[in-house]
Amino acid sequence: GATVVCKDVKAIDLNCGCPKPFSVDRGYGAALVQKPDLLKDIVSTLSRNLPIPITAKIRLHHTLQGSMQLCKAVESGGGSAIAIHARFTEDRPNVAAIPRAVLPLANSVQIPVIYNGDGFNPRDLKSLLKKSGCDSIMLARGAMWNASLFRTVGKGQPMLPPYDVARRYLKIAQLYENSVENSRKNLACMMSFRKMMGAKGVRESAEKALSFTDLETAVDAWEAGREHFMATTNTRKQLGSNNAKKKYRAPLKLVHRKFEWKKEEKREGKQPCDRSRNITNLTE
Repeated sequence: GATVVCKDVKAIDLNCGCPKPFSVDRGYGAALVQKPDLLKDIVSTLSRNLPIPITAKIRLHHTLQGSMQLCKAVESGGGSAIAIHARFTEDRPNVAAIPRAVLPLANSVQIPVIYNGDGFNPRDLKSLLKKSGCDSIMLARGAMWNASLFRTVGKGQPMLPPYDVARRYLKIAQLYENSVENSRKNLACMMSFRKMMGAKGVRESAEKALSFTDLETAVDAWEAGREHFMATTNTRKQLGSNNAKKKYRAPLKLVHRKFEWKKEEKREGKQPCDRSRNITNLTE
């Protein structure tokens, strides 16, 4: 499969950070956080047999040494870059990422290191790069909720209102004959972050849309609701309402926690490597 795909892409990125049970229970995704030797085996096999760069995305190991071993595994296996999601395998999206945990990892390897975790606006991007010491940032939810975030990088242009981005998306979707079913799902994802900022109730309409006209109507209602939300919030602030901040706070609330690396456990003797999935040649 990889030899076929490599003819149509510039690089292959291995997702070794997926925490979903369907990945972890089968020994791949974030399960590889506990198997640096196997990760190195996979990266080296692909690098050796494919003519394009191989990169890998990982999550944090609970110990600093374990996290460094993962980074070294990708580097020594011939990986061209490594992306680090600054969360542990068990962390859910509402748990804040830990950018400072990535700093020693970025300094431990010579290949480019890409930061991932909680990049939602231009201010976040600058702060995350500084704290993590990484070369660049990988966006996930931030790009899904408002893709105009990319305008702010390098070009310095401001982000667009989310409903303007949604309208442009619908035009592109129709131009390339994307199905209504798929388009309404993507639009609902764009609205998921803004449900307290005008999209409450509108998202359900988008999910039930039967045509692009229905989707465009939903976006119009989204804009109207957001404008009403902003006007109401400003009025409450001007009147000095104590409920203004409580009721209309940011829709994404991240749970922050105290962070420190766990200490390495002392082990007697050399522990055998887990070779339950010893990959030797993926091109066969």
